[in-house]
Amino acid sequence: VGFDRTLGGLEMDIRLRDHLAKIFTTKHKTSGNIYDSPRAMAKLLKEARILKTVLSANTNHNVQIEGVFEDIDFSTKVSRTELEDLCSDLFDRVDGTVKQALKVADITMDEIDSVILVGGGTRVPRVQEELRKSIKKSDLGKSLNTDEAAALGAVYQAASMSKLFRVKKFIVKDANVLPIQVSFDKPIVDSDGKSATKTVIRTLFDAGNPYPQKKVLTFNRYNSDFDFSVFYGNLNYLSQEEQSYVGPRNLSKIHLDGVMEALDDNKDGVSAGVKAHFKMDESGILTLDSVQSLFEYEEKEDESTFSKFTNAFSNLFSGSETEPNKDGEETGELKQEVENGDQQNQSEESDNETKQENEESNKETDTVPEDENISKQETKEEEVEKKEENKEELEVEEEEKLEEKEEEEAEE
Repeated sequence: VGFDRTLGGLEMDIRLRDHLAKIFTTKHKTSGNIYDSPRAMAKLLKEARILKTVLSANTNHNVQIEGVFEDIDFSTKVSRTELEDLCSDLFDRVDGTVKQALKVADITMDEIDSVILVGGGTRVPRVQEELRKSIKKSDLGKSLNTDEAAALGAVYQAASMSKLFRVKKFIVKDANVLPIQVSFDKPIVDSDGKSATKTVIRTLFDAGNPYPQKKVLTFNRYNSDFDFSVFYGNLNYLSQEEQSYVGPRNLSKIHLDGVMEALDDNKDGVSAGVKAHFKMDESGILTLDSVQSLFEYEEKEDESTFSKFTNAFSNLFSGSETEPNKDGEETGELKQEVENGDQQNQSEESDNETKQENEESNKETDTVPEDENISKQETKEEEVEKKEENKEELEVEEEEKLEEKEEEEAEE
């Protein structure tokens, strides 16, 4: 994002309005001052807007206003050269916004295919000339209606966010213009072994960060309540005039209490720090969403679910769960062998019957038996379930890794 707060079509309109007022005072003698009349200045501003549009296509234009001040009619001739002389310093600042946008985006002009004009002020020929010099391209994108483009874009964005309209979705990314940082006093131990404090500054949202976005900041080594401040970072990349519009640098000072109470309630655990969750919403408003005090506990070595399942499965086939008889384990083994023998006989008979049925059915049709279809469907469903479980585990691991990286970056 490259911008200049006082560069645009409105500034040209104001300068043309003051120029017309100056011509009026030189031509006509009045009892009052035209600059003190809001009605007269509003008429001149309206005519100045028309004048700027006409001079974009013509070299000169005759201005005529009835009863502009004290019932005096006003008429004069203004040329495009006069407009360019009045706004010469504005045209020289066009190149600065282009360079600023390229610097923030970290790209070069060679990577840009076309430049689309938006806004009524871009219709002025001198502005287009300065843009061609800056981007070093002969053609400019003029396919959009420069006066209506921004308004139509806002309407389509509102319609896409509403549930009452169906429009083609398009992505609009807003970026944070000013860097936001956090400062706090960190308790340390100096070389002499004495406790001391060190002021730490961390960048929460850098200039150009897209939003909505969430950030987590971890505060370590705190055994009591503490404060931290949120403020704008280094603004030296802006001009002195632009910095004057920012206002106070300090955004907020926050006091966190309840840290000692959390430590007293969790004496068995080890403190893992205090996490502050920040959120910048769709409107670019920064809020402190929540604060958590984390503790780590030693995990007890319990038998895992997988080991329990394998033990139960092995016991099922080993016969360890059979009821003990007077003869001990041998009766259980003999009983299992007899049961297995009966099952083998029954299975052989059933296999012969199923083979005959399958042969008859296969003669009539070449389809696969239903039992095989069911088994295949079951195996497919199991494979799908396993894949979904693996995906969920990977997503959880990736989220944990990202959180760890953010915490490490924040600590650095």
